Amino acid sequence: MHRLHSCGNRKAYQKCPCLVIFLFVFLWKFFCLYFYYK
Repeated sequence: MHRLHSCGNRKAYQKCPCLVIFLFVFLWKFFCLYFYYK
C-alpha cells in the first residue's frame, strides 16, 4: 500500500513540470502583450 502511494506521488510529480511550463509560457505571453500595448 505504501509503495502504491509513492508511485501515485511520482505520477503527480511527472505532471507538475508540464503545468509549470504551461504557466511560464502563459505569463510570458501576458507580459509580452502588456509591454507591447504599453
